Amino acid sequence: MGRTNDLYTMMRLAYEQAVDDYNNKKVDSVLSAYKKYHIINVGMGSRDPQGEILNFYDEDNSQESMI
Repeated sequence: MGRTNDLYTMMRLAYEQAVDDYNNKKVDSVLSAYKKYHIINVGMGSRDPQGEILNFYDEDNSQESMI
């Protein structure tokens, strides 16, 4: 379980760095920045960068069910 948690943490870091760069107008797209930081942090390219970005975005912006 340790490796999985480390991988998630590094992927999450890449997402947060990409969003920060985009918000600070250092890059034109979150996708290009995420690909760059994914390689730096994880040590390899992402197989589905758009899907990963959407998953992290959904985690940040989801609302808990009232039920």
